[in-house]
Formats: sequence, C-alpha cells, structure tokens
Amino acid sequence: MAHEMRLRPEPVRHAPSVDGHWATIARALDAVKQRWMPHLAGRLTRAQIGLACPLGDLDLRHSDRDWRVGHPALAAWQAGFAKRPPMLATVPPAS
Repeated sequence: MAHEMRLRPEPVRHAPSVDGHWATIARALDAVKQRWMPHLAGRLTRAQIGLACPLGDLDLRHSDRDWRVGHPALAAWQAGFAKRPPMLATVPPAS
C-alpha cells in the first residue's frame, strides 16, 4: 500500500490493489482481535513488538483508514504499549 501511495500519482494509482492490501490488513486485525488478544498480556515478547510496530506504521502512513474502528481492545493495548520508553524513543519525528 505504501509503495502504491508513495510512488504513483493519484490519477494512476491502482485502487483495487490498495483496497486488496487493506483487506488483508483488516483480516489480520480481526484475527488478532478474535484469537490473539489474551497473548498480548504479560511479559514483553517479540510478538508484542512485532504487532506494535506495524500498528504504529498504520498510524503513520495510513491514518485515514483508522484501524482502531472495530478493534477497541487492540487499540487500548497499542496505546499502552506505545508509552513504553523504547517505543517512545523510536517514534519518527513529525513532518
């Protein structure tokens, strides 16, 4: 999605491709909501970091799609996780 949005001007952007990628992301978010939320509690794991980073990327690059809609528990988890000092230290500067 980022490639399509960054490298192609609006008139030649392939919307079905972008929408298809977003549908994949939406399915992944639903899978986390349905199956993996209990695994996000407890000690820090690579899986937590591996989820938090792409959620932050969605915020950075695709904020207009608001992944939080329909995923309030995941959004709350991400908001708390994003407050960890290593996460705060790696937030890209505002442009």
